[in-house]
Amino acid sequence: MRSPLSMVNRGRQVIIHQVEGCRKTKRHLEEMGFLPGTIVAVCQTSGGPMVVEVRGSKVMLGKSLAENIKVIHCCEREVGR
Repeated sequence: MRSPLSMVNRGRQVIIHQVEGCRKTKRHLEEMGFLPGTIVAVCQTSGGPMVVEVRGSKVMLGKSLAENIKVIHCCEREVGR
């Protein structure tokens, strides 16, 4: 199942399937490490920006940016609890 990163619950791991958006947005996300095939752990979702761990770094993302990252829910294991 593919969905936007912004819809993933705290404590879940997912794999990036695709990065969407205009060229500038895609480049910005890719430079931060959001590349297809990368595992992302969702650390915090508090209604505002979300905090995720990608490639060993924690990153804060606004919901609008997170909507551009399409993920696959394949990792059943919860993290960070």
